Amino acid sequence: MPEAGDLKAGVKRSRPCDLGSSICLSSSTSGLLLLPLLLTSYTTQQIHGHKHYYLVILVPYTPQYLPLLLFLPISHLHLPLTPLTTHATTRSTTTMASERIVDFASNASKLAGHAALHPYSPADAHIAGYAANEWGVPALLGVFFGTCALLFTTTYFVARKIQPRLTRGELLTLMWFVLSGAIHLFFEGYYAANFATLGAKQTLIGQMWKEYAFSDSRYLTQNAFVLCMEAVTAMFWGPGCLLVAACIVYRHPMRYSLQMIVSLGQVYGDVLYYFTCAFDHYVNGVTYSRPEAFYFWFYFIFMNFIWIVIPGCRSTTLYMLTCHFFEALTHPN
Repeated sequence: MPEAGDLKAGVKRSRPCDLGSSICLSSSTSGLLLLPLLLTSYTTQQIHGHKHYYLVILVPYTPQYLPLLLFLPISHLHLPLTPLTTHATTRSTTTMASERIVDFASNASKLAGHAALHPYSPADAHIAGYAANEWGVPALLGVFFGTCALLFTTTYFVARKIQPRLTRGELLTLMWFVLSGAIHLFFEGYYAANFATLGAKQTLIGQMWKEYAFSDSRYLTQNAFVLCMEAVTAMFWGPGCLLVAACIVYRHPMRYSLQMIVSLGQVYGDVLYYFTCAFDHYVNGVTYSRPEAFYFWFYFIFMNFIWIVIPGCRSTTLYMLTCHFFEALTHPN
């Protein structure tokens, strides 16, 4: 730890503070909780030929951050700028300064307390009432993918029982739309209904969302785009997927047009999702995913890109089928 004399010397060599500013910070880091004060001392500096008194406070943040120096002009603490010549004056000035320091530290702690500490990116993102997950990652992923496998299996056997003549392609398409509809309605619908308090949720789906948010913290910060996109997905594409599945089972002629509408809607929403995130990253310099490759490549890329690849393939297939149909209708020979 530097000595008080070194701190004073460092202050005298530094650029003079503007008297119109009450606090000069040597660090641009913000939003961290102030810890107990370790060192206070007085120093003076010549500014435009006049001597002013400054109070130097060494405030550490956390072990990974360098100490923060706060330079408080004593003039802004309502202390006299006259030389401290007598013991009584020095004692009175010190007492007044201590009281001001306590008030300042108390107010700063209250302000910092409003920003809950969290492990998401960016570090200064405000997540209301954040509480760490109680379930581990293997348990959450196991429940999620286990539920998907159970839903696939159940859909297969129920569909085969209702409509034994379904082809393999129809079965796979049916299973995809049932899975998509369930995720849109229950998983994404849960987010749309609980977006304001998701950071504090300890329900199973709430913890799954907090785990996914390591790849995109917008889900915990009440982001307007994410909320609107997920709400539209839950209200329209969720029921639309289940309606498509029913039409496939009963071989309704509307199954083709409904597949096209729902699939294009899924692709469009996913493309916007990726592009808004890329815009904030490259233009605004804001990154929502943690730096670990698992969160970015598995959660953010793979888990979302599925809803571009499969709906995109379905849309292309239906487009070609429509073209062949109208070509045969137009040129019957």
